Amino acid sequence: MKNLKKVLALVLAFACAFTMFAGAAFTDEADIKATDAVNMLTALGVIEGDPDGSFRPDATVTRAEMAKMIFVVRNNTIDDSAYENNSSKLTDINSHWAKGYIKFCESQGIIAGYGDNTFKPDATVTGVEAAKMLLVLAGYDADKAGLVGHNWSTNTLKYAGSAGLLNDVNSGLEQGLPRQYAAQMIYNTLDTNRVKWSNDSQSFDDILNGGVKETVGKAYMGLSSDVGTLISIDRDSLTIKLDESYDSDNYHKIARYDDVTFTKVSEDYTSLLGQKVKVMFKDEKTNNVLGVYSISDNTVYTTLMNGVEKDGAKIKFGGKSYSIDGTKIATTFISVDGAQAEKAQSLDYFDKGAALNENESNGNLSTDEVTFVDANGNGKIDTAIVFEKLVGEVTYVSSDKITAGSKTYKFEDENIDEDIEQDDWAVVSANLYEDCKDVVKADIISTTLDGSRDKNDKINGDYKQYKLDGTWYNISDENASDVSNGDSVKAYVVNGVIVKIKSDDGKGGFPTNVAVVVSNGAINGDQARIRYFDGTSKLVTISDNTSEPLKAGTAYKVSGSDTSMKFEAVDTKKYNGYKYEGTSLAADPSSDKVGTFIVDDSAAVILYDGNGRSKMLTGKQYNALDTKDLNSDANETASNTRATAVFTKDKNGLNRAMMVAVKADKMTISGNSYDNYAYIVTNNGVDKDDNASYTVWTTDNQYVDVIEENASARDKGTLIGYSSIDSDNVIHDVSSIANIKDVDTSKLTAVKNHSGDFTTGDNDVYYGGNESTDKKYISVDDKKFNVTADTAVLFVDSAADEDDQIGVDFVYGTSAMAKAEKYIDSNDQTAYSSNVMFQVDEKGNDDVDLKVLVVDTTGAFDGKSHESGDDSGETQEKGDYNTAYATVNTDDKDVLTGASSDLDTNGNLQVDLTFANDVVKTANITITVNGADKTTSAKLDGASISGSEKLSGKHVLTLAGVRDDANVVVSVKNFADATNGVSVTAVSAGSLTGNSAASISAVAAAQKKVGETVSIVVDTSDTSLTVDQEYTLTVNGIELKAKAEANNKVTFTYTVTTADVLNASTVALTATEIA
Repeated sequence: MKNLKKVLALVLAFACAFTMFAGAAFTDEADIKATDAVNMLTALGVIEGDPDGSFRPDATVTRAEMAKMIFVVRNNTIDDSAYENNSSKLTDINSHWAKGYIKFCESQGIIAGYGDNTFKPDATVTGVEAAKMLLVLAGYDADKAGLVGHNWSTNTLKYAGSAGLLNDVNSGLEQGLPRQYAAQMIYNTLDTNRVKWSNDSQSFDDILNGGVKETVGKAYMGLSSDVGTLISIDRDSLTIKLDESYDSDNYHKIARYDDVTFTKVSEDYTSLLGQKVKVMFKDEKTNNVLGVYSISDNTVYTTLMNGVEKDGAKIKFGGKSYSIDGTKIATTFISVDGAQAEKAQSLDYFDKGAALNENESNGNLSTDEVTFVDANGNGKIDTAIVFEKLVGEVTYVSSDKITAGSKTYKFEDENIDEDIEQDDWAVVSANLYEDCKDVVKADIISTTLDGSRDKNDKINGDYKQYKLDGTWYNISDENASDVSNGDSVKAYVVNGVIVKIKSDDGKGGFPTNVAVVVSNGAINGDQARIRYFDGTSKLVTISDNTSEPLKAGTAYKVSGSDTSMKFEAVDTKKYNGYKYEGTSLAADPSSDKVGTFIVDDSAAVILYDGNGRSKMLTGKQYNALDTKDLNSDANETASNTRATAVFTKDKNGLNRAMMVAVKADKMTISGNSYDNYAYIVTNNGVDKDDNASYTVWTTDNQYVDVIEENASARDKGTLIGYSSIDSDNVIHDVSSIANIKDVDTSKLTAVKNHSGDFTTGDNDVYYGGNESTDKKYISVDDKKFNVTADTAVLFVDSAADEDDQIGVDFVYGTSAMAKAEKYIDSNDQTAYSSNVMFQVDEKGNDDVDLKVLVVDTTGAFDGKSHESGDDSGETQEKGDYNTAYATVNTDDKDVLTGASSDLDTNGNLQVDLTFANDVVKTANITITVNGADKTTSAKLDGASISGSEKLSGKHVLTLAGVRDDANVVVSVKNFADATNGVSVTAVSAGSLTGNSAASISAVAAAQKKVGETVSIVVDTSDTSLTVDQEYTLTVNGIELKAKAEANNKVTFTYTVTTADVLNASTVALTATEIA
């Protein structure tokens, strides 16, 4: 059998599982010389690629790795378990990962070790050592061939050279053997005839008993092979057309066979279609394929049909022209349905500038892929494989099927991307191996459209190109209609073609390149005031490039900077998904409409007066207005009130007005609804322009410094509603709803004093004390109020010492409602301090949904707290443990099982905390006194409190300087299982009392919880142990028991204790005695 030529780079990975590969290119394939050898051995499962995709061809092989490869060749498996417990004279392999491989090779005389009875498994193997091992594998008797003794190296090189083992091994043989040349040497050995010693000739003879010759590959792996062109794949069958030039090596001869079909193929070799391949099969059976790989006669080019063109008598792609073998190319077109049509095609078939071919696979808008092959190494393309890629919009997805491009595909029948969703675009192609279709998502590019150009195609129709992230993509004129330069877009791309593009910033936000002029023409000659639909208002300078006359209320496409802004007319395109519908439509908020379009509650509505004044409303606020509210003349009708710019967008299948500009005479209207709420955390303030300036805590758990233009200062503790905060931190359309100082006064309504239904009017604000710790409702005076996902919730500590400590994070469904402070009132009755104020979102008497809710998490609003009761003994119930001098809060009373406190006459506070003994947990501990954080001044068990404490049993928290009337709150929360490092100390042979030949290998420290285990393996150099007899090992004073699993090995299990985890440093497990 001739040595194959070099092809693809694969990686040696000597400790990996038996696997067959079609062949793979690796990241450093250019550095590999022995490619055919590595490729074939990988297909046979002798070697495998590195996980990182590299080969490292010049890294050297260890002696253990060489033993493993020889084992796999000899036994057709990587499972060495049957040999792991074999006896061996080698003293340094019993704990080595390759001991089974080494012991097998030792038993066959393939290896012998060194004179000191060591093998040195992790030392590099030299080329001579590897050759000696392979000669023995091929049948050379080490003694008769002189492969042992002083001249072993010379004799090894003599026999290895004559047997062909060293062919193409271009490496120094007296030094470490590189991976690629270890593969080459084994590859050569498989092609070498086995030998036996002949007593007659006193030499080695390759004529075996029975008068036959047999290669090593044939003998041990049952290896036969055929070389030919892979012409077809049908499920687990493949067919090759035999190559006459390899007839002497092929098992199937050209005289009897033209094509050969192999069945029960266990790998997908579709990527090799059209290439010259070598098929290796076992025991001369075509239904027992061991592997298939491309040989080096091939040169393969994979490209896109939309990038191929005819260049005279050549084919051109990737900027280079290629000759073809003859005037036509043998072409296989693989349709989406898996049909494989073979036909010799002219160059026009591939030319993107020619008329569409019979398969419609060419052209500038084609998404099909093509693989060109030079299969005989003459530098000319002779074969092409065209793969059809069908594209369609996904209009339906269910648990069992999808619809894409008007066709339905079932998950049980096809290979469908599990991440595919409705409105995605799908790419469908044939999966020949699995006899189904592959359905994957098209690539999505979300970016700015930063260029466009028209392209002429007189034959198949003109098209366009769009520039996205620096790359030009083809797109049909039909699909290019909805976007323009500068838009934020979302493009679905398949093989260089945009199949769908739409305006979309990826966030569903309002377009940033569309604004409404709100001043009546230019200001100061070259300036105009504009407002974007996100609420931002600016005074900008008009660019000299602007040719459009500006008119108040008109929407324009804007570009450039604030100091030179270009204005262009908008047209009936989509801008970030919002379609312009025109101007001068009737504004009729009484009917929730502009023109015939219903205004969505989440729409952005710009009110303007034409003189530079404007404001934002939400659609919900707009729809709450009466039409006459827009004009000073109460008799005006909708037909006389104009919406001067309207943009619509589909929302859940409904076409709604989403961006609207409306002229209004009155700028004081605000509607009767707020989309946003906040709590003011700073006292009265104004900026240099006498605008109100303050800081708010928002429902997004953020502090925001805002400016409210043309407004008076607002009070700290005020709940406000507003429409938006723009990029300049200007807050718009602000209204005061209530202030916590008005709680418990007649300005607001106490729940307990209310009778009848709760109503949704803007002025109806209720307050009371919450008695529930549920996450989704509050309970006030035996009435339930629901906190829904739509409720605006603001958690505060209204009496915090610092303004930036007032806001408290709230997460819907996670944060529990804070319970109100409990006290005894003047009538000797149980009562609750007010810690909630709210508005309702529906009418009703009980079980009512809330619109907005403010909760003071300390149990009472600032100034609304009450002292504990009298001699009734009642205490406040703000925490889980209400002790004499401190409230102790926790989120797990099964872990923190008890608490008590004491205070001496010197103001020294002691809080005793009791935790479950059977666990060790970490937790965050904090302590506040009258709201001030005193954690850094406190001590836990006499030491400073760290960020995370280990807790188990009893612990003592102390703090000095505490008054007996102080409000002390201790928080013990965020429990997690504590861990500590546990390691095993190495014990050398002879150092364990009770056994003079026992050793324990070191085990690196690993983080362990209470109850987790650590394995301690005792090895004996002799065979003094009795299998299944119980032995005792003393570790850190603890006796462990286990039965021996072998006569030289017993594994003990140590269970990590509470004391181990509580230990301040890593625990080292040291064995002292085995009995």
